[in-house]
Parts: sequence; C-alpha cells; structure tokens
Amino acid sequence: IDPWSNANQINPVATGNMVVTLQGASTLNGDPINFDVTEVDSSTVSFGRGNAHQILSAPVADFNGDNAPDMAFAFAIPDTGIACGDESATFTGSTFSGAHFSASDAIETLACDGGCHPAPQTEFAVVASAEEGGRISPAITLAEANSSVQFSLIPDSGFVVDSVSGCGSGGVLTGSSYTTGAITNACEITASFRIGLNTVSANAGVGGSISPSSATVNSGEAVSFTLLADSGYTIGSVSGCSGELVGELYTTASVYDSCEVSATFVPVPTYTVTAPVPLDGGTISP
Repeated sequence: IDPWSNANQINPVATGNMVVTLQGASTLNGDPINFDVTEVDSSTVSFGRGNAHQILSAPVADFNGDNAPDMAFAFAIPDTGIACGDESATFTGSTFSGAHFSASDAIETLACDGGCHPAPQTEFAVVASAEEGGRISPAITLAEANSSVQFSLIPDSGFVVDSVSGCGSGGVLTGSSYTTGAITNACEITASFRIGLNTVSANAGVGGSISPSSATVNSGEAVSFTLLADSGYTIGSVSGCSGELVGELYTTASVYDSCEVSATFVPVPTYTVTAPVPLDGGTISP
C-alpha cells in the first residue's frame, strides 16, 4: 500500500486514487515460497472493506528492488471503504488457475480527529506502458489534479523513440523525456519505439570511385559498397564502420550509429625491362 512511503497513510475522505503493489517473492520471513505475480488474474483483484475493483494496472515491474516481478494497481479511494480508525487493509484476488489469495498491510488514516483540516489534495493514477523496442519509467505514479507528470523513455539498442500517446492532449515529447498535459483523471500513456536509421557515407581518393556514395540503413544491419579503380590504379585500402574488403566489395559490420567508409587507390606499379644486344651481332626486339 502506497509504495512510495512506509507509512501507508490514507485520507478516507480524499476523492482521488491510491496505488497498491502486489509484490512477488521467493522467501517470506526466511522461509521459501514461490509467489509469482504474473500468475495473478488482474480482473479478480479487489482492495479494502469495500472490495474496490482496480481502475488501472501497471505493467509487471520490480517496484521494490528485490529483482522479483511485482504488480501495481490503482484504486479510487472512496470505493475502498476505508474509514477513520482502520488499522489495516486487505487485498484479495485469484490466479489464472483459480487459486484464491489475500494479503494485508497496516495503514494509518489521516484527518480523523474531528478537527479542522485542509481539503485533501486530489491525486490521480497515471500508468505508463511501452511497446517493443524500449521501456518507460515510472510504470505508475500519482499526479496531483491539473498537474503534469514527466516520464523517461529508454530505447533498446538499435531503437529510437517514435511517439507517446494517452492522457489527453498537451503532452510534449522532447528527446527521451515525455511530459503529460494537465492530469484531470486516472489515465494511461503508451510509448512506441522504432528501429533507428543510420547514414553510412562513403568517399574515395584519387584513382577510383566507391558506390553508392551514401546509404541509409536500419540499426543492426550491414551495407556493402563497390570499389572501382581507374585505369592504371588499384585498390589501396578501405576503412571505416568496422568492415571487411573482399575483392572489390567492402561490407560494413552491423551499423548502430552513422559512420563513414574511406577508400584509397594507388598506381599500378610499372617496371622497365632492358634487353642487352646479343654478342653474335643479332638483334632483339623490343
């Protein structure tokens, strides 16, 4: 309950959302267990005495840093039925195989002494997911009403950020950072990635040519160039993009960043052959 704080403080009169994490584990109090959250059917989970149903769920992630997968769910506080004086709250659900489970955690209710308190700040859950090619962080967060939330996008090797959508209008994507517009309700954003494009340029010195002069390739792919020496020249050397020369064909290694191929040509060596005049008075030609 409230994964960003150990206090688990809940204001029962708040009208916004709260987040509850269901944490996977291999041990409990030193005893081996095997609680795999990926087996949990998220459609069956409920929370609090009101048996509130989740309004959003985050992609499976490690929320508590123990290298075990966890799940996170957002609930509307009024639906939970939590009341002043409650000291614990219970989360229930079932696995895909039909096994039922429940888990409880201690809570502290706020603003329950009958005094005058500021109106509670309404917070809404924002869930973020990523399509193939990268990830987005955080996977779930709470945002004050009418505020914005910033997310970090982390592309996998060979991919770049393509677009981010969701949570209404007004979001701004700048490089690998996405800032939502004003959050007015619980919502989800989705980040998409695409294979990056890289430019491989080629240049040749005096005595020959290389073709093509440039090429655009997907990240992780290789590209080949053909070398043609002018009359009286031969290929000297080719370098760049960690490639290999076989005959007149130069092939790069897998390209993940823009790079350059350079070719040099050298004159074909010439030799002078002199024929001495025969001693018997004859001739030799040439």
